[in-house]
Amino acid sequence: MSEGTPALTQPDLERAARALRIDALAAKVVAALAEAGIDSILLKGSTHDFLYPGAVRGYVDVDLLVHPGHRHAAGGVLRAMGYRNLLEGAAENERPPYADTWVRDGAPAVDLHFELPLAGAPPDDVWRVLRDECSEPFVVGSGAARALTRDARLLVVALHAAKSGPHSTAGLPDLVRAASVPLGNWGTAAGIAGRVGAIDGFTAGLRMTAQTSEIADRLALTGETPLALALSSSGASSPARSVGRLLTTESIRDRVRLVLRALVPTRTSIRLTSPIANRFGAAGLALAYAARPFKVAWRMPSAVRQVRATLDRRH
Repeated sequence: MSEGTPALTQPDLERAARALRIDALAAKVVAALAEAGIDSILLKGSTHDFLYPGAVRGYVDVDLLVHPGHRHAAGGVLRAMGYRNLLEGAAENERPPYADTWVRDGAPAVDLHFELPLAGAPPDDVWRVLRDECSEPFVVGSGAARALTRDARLLVVALHAAKSGPHSTAGLPDLVRAASVPLGNWGTAAGIAGRVGAIDGFTAGLRMTAQTSEIADRLALTGETPLALALSSSGASSPARSVGRLLTTESIRDRVRLVLRALVPTRTSIRLTSPIANRFGAAGLALAYAARPFKVAWRMPSAVRQVRATLDRRH
């Protein structure tokens, strides 16, 4: 280590060791997907190291984007590697609409994205723009992969911050560091956001800090943030986001489904959200289901207050 270079702390060393392990896994997954004829793009992870010169960025999983038509085939590749879908058996409205999380005991998780979060353009078009026009070769671990160009990575930084909210331990630090990137790069990122239908999410992300809000002003990014996005970017609770989803769902049938699913979630979902459901066998599961309506009712007043506060800020 050269004179004047700050020594790495123990947390830095731990983050670096974890990053090396995750990058090695990413290389294996990318290679396995390629062998199956599936193209992938590395999201986040070491691709955001350019925001941390002289420092160590921490991350905990592998994020890959694949064509939406390859979602299930890519999942099959991960299953062959010993992974399982964390939300296997969950209802569609209990799953993130953009990614599946695959887990394996003793290994980092893999978030398999088949859509770009907060992008409103058709998924096929999003993939075409990102894969064909906004990606480049990238070395991860000891393997070859593809990553987004640096300007497109800025789009991911802003969208991740907007989706994760102000209390995120990953999204917001990346955004704060990205504030020093030249305005021209942010302008290019804004152009990509417009092409993939993500300008609302991009703007909401930039508005989360004073420094990046200034970037949004200089790029003349304006407009009203949709309720669901306003709730996530403000750090609203999961029940509040559910209320927001209910308010913005037009179909009465879909609203009824949302309410019923909130009161009676699938076994997969309730086991992930209620510790007692995983204890005492069938009795614990039954108790978790019996307590669910009371749990929903207990959280509802706070959720409604958060939604009202968000609506007030939008007017």
